[in-house]
Amino acid sequence: MMTLGKRTAIIIIIFEIVMIIAFGFFASYGEEADSRSLHSVYKSTSIYYPMFQDIQVMTLIGFGCLMMFMKRYGYSGVAIVFFVSGITFQYGLLLQRILKPLDIGVKNLIDADITTVTMLISVGAVLGKTSLLQVFFMILIEVPIYIGNMYLSSSYLKASDIGGSVSVHLFGAYFGLAVSRVLGKPKNMSLEKSSYNSDLMAIVGTLFLWIFWPSFNGALSWEDGQQRAAHLQNASLSGGVAIGTAADFMLMPFAALAIGGVAGAITTLGFAYIQPWLLRKLRLHDTCGIHNLHGLPGILAGLVGVIASAQASVDTYGSRLYLVFPARAPAEGTELDRIRLQLSNIEPGDHRTAGKQAIYQLIALAVTFILSIVTGVITGIILKIITPLIGGVSDEYTHDDSLMWTLPEDSADDNNKKKEVDNIHAQHHHITGVI
Repeated sequence: MMTLGKRTAIIIIIFEIVMIIAFGFFASYGEEADSRSLHSVYKSTSIYYPMFQDIQVMTLIGFGCLMMFMKRYGYSGVAIVFFVSGITFQYGLLLQRILKPLDIGVKNLIDADITTVTMLISVGAVLGKTSLLQVFFMILIEVPIYIGNMYLSSSYLKASDIGGSVSVHLFGAYFGLAVSRVLGKPKNMSLEKSSYNSDLMAIVGTLFLWIFWPSFNGALSWEDGQQRAAHLQNASLSGGVAIGTAADFMLMPFAALAIGGVAGAITTLGFAYIQPWLLRKLRLHDTCGIHNLHGLPGILAGLVGVIASAQASVDTYGSRLYLVFPARAPAEGTELDRIRLQLSNIEPGDHRTAGKQAIYQLIALAVTFILSIVTGVITGIILKIITPLIGGVSDEYTHDDSLMWTLPEDSADDNNKKKEVDNIHAQHHHITGVI
């Protein structure tokens, strides 16, 4: 009988072969990768590439360290971040071909990075209780749904969400929570605890995320009592989520401070009270607390976007109003020609009023919220159906590195655990998680 380690390896190798063939047929390099286009090369390397680097550090080091918070799941936590990033980056990059020709440049890489962040948020809800293949198939289903929702919000509804607080954080959070709810609460949660060292690594990840979060929020805007470590880690970051939608709005400093303060309070209350209540009453298990860090602040960000867009005016923004809210630009005609004398890159819009733009912002928030939950539930059902074929993690080894790794032999418990795992692999092919 084939072990899950071999089964996982075979499926991933097949996936990589498919990616190589697909990139051969559908992808090419854009103008900025042409050495003859000196201006494009200079712009991409001097402006976009540093931001791409920032998001890479934020994704791999920031999320990687943050997901090492469990005392016996550090190896697996950072490895899953690496696994999700590798799969999603190429898959998300390729699926950009659905919307337009794939001429790869640095901006495409940034879009793929942002897609990766969305998947990492979703996986945070099921971290430690799903096998690599379950995570893999979850990504295969979620990425096209995410791209479709992004297109719906930005191109059809024309909602402004430059930092992705709604389209990335809110979508990723509630999709992952819906999947987690369908998969169910693990029976064994004894290892879902932190230690001094694991919390320290998570705080290091928090610092990396804190430093590089502005690049994430602005990467594509160049078109023009006793404290608990978990509370500190996530309350520090929630402000970046809450301000993301309005990152390019004209918010006064006091408003930014107020939004950050409210977001930090919501996140802390979420960890202290809401998350235990959801687990107890709804059996909604959330390993990384993504509801508190991404879901609730994402809703706050969406509401901030509604209020701020309703107050946006030419007096405050000048002609830049039509860059921040493209749908508010006038259609072709004399008025648009006059505006283009100041900013030549203004595109024809729908001539929306501030109130109408606010309504569309609210619709985008509601659509994303509903779509993420509905599609997350469907994905959870699919994963539950195929789990007997691809395997899942048994309750005995939930949140335990010893199932996926050969650990340093520094304790009798580790040695005994490893022997038990070897016996189980030999006798029960449905136990999963071996790399």
